[in-house]
Amino acid sequence: MSRAKSDPMQTSCAEPLPVYENADDRPLHVVAVDLPPRLIDLIRETANTTVETVGFNDVDLRLLARTTPDIFVGRLFESRWDILDLADLLVRLGFGGRLYAVTPRLPDAGKVISEVRRHSPEIQIDLIVLDGTD
Repeated sequence: MSRAKSDPMQTSCAEPLPVYENADDRPLHVVAVDLPPRLIDLIRETANTTVETVGFNDVDLRLLARTTPDIFVGRLFESRWDILDLADLLVRLGFGGRLYAVTPRLPDAGKVISEVRRHSPEIQIDLIVLDGTD
């Protein structure tokens, strides 16, 4: 079972992303979907992780079989898709890990994450609220 070392609701650009550890101490495999380089660098700075960067259209059964990801990270809103689209896709593919939605500060982040979780209860979803403009 994984455990968090920091609260993802309190993450800022200056801090590394939340760390979840595997019970067997292997590095967590994170798939970053359409993230800009600065956010990918933040993930890479997180201890005990490996990172693969992909586009939304690259998320398929072959990717899951090849990489066995623990965590997917994508923006809450993208120009061609949003986190609900990614969550739906991951559920259809049978992904059972964590999904993080990266977003700038929101007026009511708690309400947003509640709605996202209600939409996709089959997957563990959290927000990473950034202080910067990335």
